[in-house]
Amino acid sequence: MKDFFSHTYGIKFIPFSNLHIFLIILTVLPVLYIYFSQNKLKNHTSKKYMAKIFAFILLLNQFIFTVGYIWSGHFDIARDLPLHYCYVTGYLYIYMLLFNKKNMYNWLYYSVFMCTTASIIWMDIGNSYDRFIFYKFFLGHSGLFIMNIYCFYILNYPVNKTGALIAWVYSNILFIVMYIYNNIFNTNYIMSKTLPAFIYDTYPWVKIIDQPIVWLELAGLLILLISYIPVYYKNR
Repeated sequence: MKDFFSHTYGIKFIPFSNLHIFLIILTVLPVLYIYFSQNKLKNHTSKKYMAKIFAFILLLNQFIFTVGYIWSGHFDIARDLPLHYCYVTGYLYIYMLLFNKKNMYNWLYYSVFMCTTASIIWMDIGNSYDRFIFYKFFLGHSGLFIMNIYCFYILNYPVNKTGALIAWVYSNILFIVMYIYNNIFNTNYIMSKTLPAFIYDTYPWVKIIDQPIVWLELAGLLILLISYIPVYYKNR
């Protein structure tokens, strides 16, 4: 059980493997269901409880991870604090859901797109289904992405193009803060120092500009543009 709550390798997760493709499909299918079943879901009695259920799932996911890793003696403050972009954004999302702060969704919608989309496609878990980190990662990224789509289409939280600018500013402020933190404590939260090793192996040309901020900015801006497409058509 202690190995289950650890970073020590058991079955290694391989990016773009059959398992990875399966997880992507497992993310896309609920999104398609939400989109094509909007009328049904909007009229379902569970709709009024879903925001709180979503928040509880995200909180429980982080709670089990933290308690499990502390109990097993594998909690490492150099990488296990909730200071990664998706987890900081996830906690803000939980706050929004619990306290019905719908105005925050205008920029959190885009922020969730930026952090989860990149993480789902370029998944860097390390460990596979025999370690809890595998499930934590899936819920914290794919789960958050699905919740975001549900809030957008079913709960009808408001979003406009101004939110994209706020999300971009928020992301850069968070990056700067964590860049300073990483230099003080010699950590690599939000990948401010280096990108995952498999990125360099898969895309060796990335080393031509070996500055993570450049690639993070480019990927973030591209995802911002893509995430605005549903907003544009919905707000028409």
